[in-house]
Amino acid sequence: MLQGQGCLPAVFGDMERISHILSVFLDNGIVYAPRGSSVTLSAVMQKHNLVCAVADHGPGIPGEEKAHVFETFYRADRSRKDKEHFGLGLSVAWELARLLGGRIRLADTPGGGCTFLLELPAG
Repeated sequence: MLQGQGCLPAVFGDMERISHILSVFLDNGIVYAPRGSSVTLSAVMQKHNLVCAVADHGPGIPGEEKAHVFETFYRADRSRKDKEHFGLGLSVAWELARLLGGRIRLADTPGGGCTFLLELPAG
């Protein structure tokens, strides 16, 4: 589901990098959300920033692990040993956001789960 608040301003930046960041967020949401639950993509303006959020209703990330999820090769779920995920997605997304002049944040989804937020300067 895509939600937004009316007409949002243009964001000047590398659309390929922005798409990559959102793809990482969406992939994580889809992988960790329970079957049949939703993953929500939304966009709103906050001050002079466009904030894109991807929220899921999966198990969430424990408080002590939140500070590490953007580190290279870090995997909160150590039981995931598949070769499709190497713990690079969020660290790459972090660096791409920095290169775009933005930042990434992590929050708990109300009712359980995780919300990743991408903040980019708008205008």
